[in-house]
Amino acid sequence: MMGEAIKAVSRAAGGNDDHEDLRGVAIYGGEGPQHLLSELTFAATNRYLVAAYGPNLRVADGITVQGELLAVVPVASLKAFLEAVPKYEPGVLTVDKEAQTLTINGSEPIAISTKIKYPPVFRLFPNEPTPKDATLTDIAIRGKVIKALASIVTAQKGAELNLRAIKRTIPTMAGTIGDVQILVSVGSA
Repeated sequence: MMGEAIKAVSRAAGGNDDHEDLRGVAIYGGEGPQHLLSELTFAATNRYLVAAYGPNLRVADGITVQGELLAVVPVASLKAFLEAVPKYEPGVLTVDKEAQTLTINGSEPIAISTKIKYPPVFRLFPNEPTPKDATLTDIAIRGKVIKALASIVTAQKGAELNLRAIKRTIPTMAGTIGDVQILVSVGSA
């Protein structure tokens, strides 16, 4: 279950985006180096859509999270990360910020990023994504959002997509795809 959710979240990570720090999955948790995998929140973004999975998410208010950014798992490290996720037991994730690695249940070290400035994905995002008059119906934006949504739905094995508009000053939608919660926006907070 955890592995499937992380795979689904990772589908929203930026692909050929010109922002290096978007090409990965953010891990949020509490203080200290060790954390139960089941207590962590995972998120990724492509500048138009945020996908997240974790125990502290509330779609009703837009996506929110408790906890600090522990690390970002680059796309290049996701395969090793997913292979280390235990299938049938709670895993313990240990972050080594000095070595820029993490381990799960004593796995081989997995390369992460802890020093980059990852975007604040749990508020309306991004800050300067498109022209000020952009909307979610613009063809270029819609294509990027639909591609990410379709990829997440596929990763969730065809889970139902539920989206609803949020009354805000900029075009925003929140919802769920299976167990993954999403926030779509084209403006800044």
